[in-house]
Amino acid sequence: MSRTEDALGPKYADIEKTWALPADQMRGEIRKAVSEAGFREEFLNAVRPGLVDRIPPDLWRLHWSLATPRRVEAMVDLIAGPLVAQHLYHERGLCLPGVVNVPG
Repeated sequence: MSRTEDALGPKYADIEKTWALPADQMRGEIRKAVSEAGFREEFLNAVRPGLVDRIPPDLWRLHWSLATPRRVEAMVDLIAGPLVAQHLYHERGLCLPGVVNVPG
């Protein structure tokens, strides 16, 4: 069992596989998961089938409707991992709160 599976569960094992890819390719794969369908999956997570119909789709639809291209990129930055996100924010002249920025 990987560290990700141990900490987050087996559904995140595919994300961990992307970490071995070159940064641009990793971000591309993660970007595919940042979608309305991806939000639906996150909101429903491991909900028992009998309860799924009780969860209103407005939860993920509203959330996704607020996902501007810039916000999608921020989500990809966060999912891609702290070091990659830190590097990208540093490149863009931004600072991550509570993180000491390492020179690029």
